[in-house]
Amino acid sequence: MMKNKTILIGGCSYSESQKKFRLIKNEIMFHNNSEHDPKKNWYPWTDLLDDEFGKTNNIINLARGSAGQGYIVSQLTQKLFELDFKVDLLIVQWSNPTRMFADKEADLIESVRLQGYEMLSSKGIDIFTKETKERLDKVGYDITFNSLNQIYLFQNLLKSKNIKYKFFWGWQQNINYDKYGYILNSIYDDDFMLFTQEGDNPKREGGGMHDYANRILGENNTEVEDGHPNSKAHKVFYKDIIKNIIR
Repeated sequence: MMKNKTILIGGCSYSESQKKFRLIKNEIMFHNNSEHDPKKNWYPWTDLLDDEFGKTNNIINLARGSAGQGYIVSQLTQKLFELDFKVDLLIVQWSNPTRMFADKEADLIESVRLQGYEMLSSKGIDIFTKETKERLDKVGYDITFNSLNQIYLFQNLLKSKNIKYKFFWGWQQNINYDKYGYILNSIYDDDFMLFTQEGDNPKREGGGMHDYANRILGENNTEVEDGHPNSKAHKVFYKDIIKNIIR
């Protein structure tokens, strides 16, 4: 039985605890709660982990809805410093690369609306030229690279501190391997779990947690109304993947 371990978790809504929203203590109470709607709500793998191991271990879940790589890395790094890097295992569910510059994509759009496109000049791009479209296409490229670079640098920090980690995508990101293969090949080590269909190239497909659930349960059985993995999807992922990591 695992005891007295510190497990640090990062991610977006796919890994965010749902307990604080309903003031509940376990899965049974969640499913009996009058506010629970299986078409809208889900019980995440992180809460399943906390239910089973939280009483005898220090499980710190920093995952937050709509978080991008910048937010995830910042929060985890700050916590690592607070803990003096004394962490037994770090688990990160990575998010969409386009969430690089804000906690939420909507925040970035709102910033552009309020401040004007001049804010993009911080990336060295003058959008008031005849090459506007080409330059904006370049912004998209930079966002993806910088997002992957956040993962790469954070990964190397963990290695330098000899901290055990496991990474995985929340869902398939469809990252252009022909463009970004040079950095993906560095990021995708033995501790970056990729979940793909049999016969697919893992590094090109880059499947995530949701893809694993689809493979096991079937694509029509894994989602709530807004597309997030449902409780069944989280449960199979926790049982098959996370518990094996913990063991």
